[in-house]
Parts: sequence; structure tokens; C-alpha cells
Amino acid sequence: MKKIAIKIFVLLLFLICLFFLIVKFYPFGSKVYISDSIEINIPIFSKVAEKEENYIVLKTFRSKYIIQKELKKIFEEYERYNCNSSDTIYYNEKNNYSILSYSFEREGFYNKIIINYKVGKVDNNFCGKIVDYKKLKYKILPINDTGYCYIPDVFSIKDYTINYNCFGNLAIENGMGKMIYFDQILSYGWLEMSDFLKFLEYQSEKGNFNIYKYNNDILYHGKDFDVLYCKTSKKIYIDKEIEMNENICK
Repeated sequence: MKKIAIKIFVLLLFLICLFFLIVKFYPFGSKVYISDSIEINIPIFSKVAEKEENYIVLKTFRSKYIIQKELKKIFEEYERYNCNSSDTIYYNEKNNYSILSYSFEREGFYNKIIINYKVGKVDNNFCGKIVDYKKLKYKILPINDTGYCYIPDVFSIKDYTINYNCFGNLAIENGMGKMIYFDQILSYGWLEMSDFLKFLEYQSEKGNFNIYKYNNDILYHGKDFDVLYCKTSKKIYIDKEIEMNENICK
């Protein structure tokens, strides 16, 4: 009788461990969490530990690998697009919310999932911005067949006056991965002129631009184009090649 009890105990222990392993490591899909402002899909066997206006914190004993797999499955049904160069936004059209990002933290026996979201669809003004000048990408797009340049000869952005001598159309990749003409990306506010100058400084540190200084004025010389920054007057000159002299910034 004692042996039978031991066998039953061992069998029950095995079944409990098997059940635990299945729940922990087998994907079960998602459920809908409903709050006052949003109905959001979350993995099954996860508990809402914290809820604020723009993020939700889940706790689960299940493995990070399985949770990532289930989140990926959930997001497959969402609209997906690039945002701020490096981030991917997932938009749920049915329930009208956007997943901005998610991350994991370990807390004892549990995994925590922090999901940042926004009610509605994130617009171009948010996603088009370049948030890290070090990752800025550019191209020189050719002028059209008639020789027309799409970037104006002179235009102003805030305190800067940009003089552009057309050698092609300088285009900058915005936060959504689209090439935008230089004057337009500045006027949209997706790129700050100060960040563009920081990009040139950064590229000079990497050896892609050479720097020449005359008093307070700086010439950035690159293989594709030159940029002259007149600090006192805040004039910017962009050309294929610029010869620096003491009169150009007056």
C-alpha cells in the first residue's frame, strides 16, 4: 500500500512538473485586456501589474522566449512601419492604438514586460524626426532632365540662411526611412540645422569630412559636398566644393 502511495505521489509530481513546463514554455496565444481607454492584446497567463496613460506592465512566470514569440505573433496582424529611424511601430487598426516599444525585466521568479503604447496612430511629424544625428544618412539625388534643381538657391530656417549652389539634390533619410530634400526636411522640423552640423563634426571625427577653420567660421570638406558655416552671421553655404576666404562670410 505504501509503494502504491509513493508511485501515485511520484506520478502526480511528474504531472505537475509537466503541466508547469507546458504552461511555461508552450505558446498559448493572446487575450484582450480591457481598460477605460484601450483594449490591448496581451499574452495569455500574463497579469497586468501596472497601468499608466502610455504604458502597461505585465508580469508572468513564463519564459522570455515564449513571450517574445507570442508578442511577435500578435504584432503580425498589426500594421508595421519605421519610426525615428531605428524604432518599429505596430498599429492596431481595429482597436486604434500603436505599440511604440516593449522591453523585458527579470524580477525574481517572474518576467516583467513593459509595453509603451499610444492611443491612435502615430503621425508623420512624430516618426519623421531624426532623433540621433550619428545615424543620419544622405544621398545626392540627380537633377531632372532639364537641369532643374529641386532645392532653392537661398532659403531660411529659423536663424539660419542657407545658400545652396546646386550640384545635385542633397536628400536626408527621415525617421520613416524616406529620402527627403534637404530644405524640406528642415522646414518640416524633422531635422534641426544644429544636428546637421553635429553630424558633420561627428563625420569629421570618423575621417569622412575634413575641417578647416578661419576665425569663427568652419568649412567641412567631404567627398560628396562641402559645407561652410559662418558662425557670426549664421549663414550656411553648401556646394560641391568651396574655397574658403575671408570675404565669403561677410
